[in-house]
Amino acid sequence: IVSGYSAFLTTNTTTINSVLPGTTSYAATITGLTAGSRYSFTIYPCRTTTLPLAATICGPGATASTDTSNTAPSAAATNPAVTSDSSSANVSWERPALDTLNGALTHYTIVYNRTILSGESDMPSTNTTRIPSPTPDNVLYAARVTGLTAGSRYSFTILPCRADTGATSICGPALTVSANTSDTVPSSSV
Repeated sequence: IVSGYSAFLTTNTTTINSVLPGTTSYAATITGLTAGSRYSFTIYPCRTTTLPLAATICGPGATASTDTSNTAPSAAATNPAVTSDSSSANVSWERPALDTLNGALTHYTIVYNRTILSGESDMPSTNTTRIPSPTPDNVLYAARVTGLTAGSRYSFTILPCRADTGATSICGPALTVSANTSDTVPSSSV
């Protein structure tokens, strides 16, 4: 007679001791898992013996795997700054607090675009660049954005992101900072 089931996750064990006669379905909640991670669970039917010595004997296990949901960071990057010249900008920021990341960040996405100035008829395009987030110990990040138009106003939106399973990213709240590129300095003739 089965007297309980044990669920093993790596080195953590959850034992379900309430086995009711006639019950064929059991459930256990395992807490403390990391978002966006893959876990395998092995369930073993066990029984406790008292003779000749007290022991728990378990039969063959059945294993199932699942991915925990990938939750977006709940806070935006902080302390943005931007400096620019006529064709590029240096954007810097600090990562959100560790307790708001909901797991490890995989990268930051910077979305930037040129503001339409009065008298312009063309619609500036929106561009995106991806900045790796190598370790959670890094607090300060920076990116150099090149190929900008001289004498223009740009907005830079910084998004902390986690890669989802597949090609999509789940990003947290946005932080936007703006800057003007300087006018092109005329070249001197010699």
